[in-house]
Amino acid sequence: MTREELAAKLGKNMKITTTRLGELVKDGLAAKTDEGNCRMPTIGIARLLNEALPRIKAKICSAQ
Repeated sequence: MTREELAAKLGKNMKITTTRLGELVKDGLAAKTDEGNCRMPTIGIARLLNEALPRIKAKICSAQ
């Protein structure tokens, strides 16, 4: 999926999408392809489910 496609699906602008993708790549949750697109490898999906989502849920719950 291209950054443009992802931004359109999320309803976010390119700057926000590119910034967040860069963070995911840096954290090892996503990877850039040779064509410049991004993909989420299996290990990234597992880490997202086991590490990132619980932190996100905790932040949402504490904000309510």
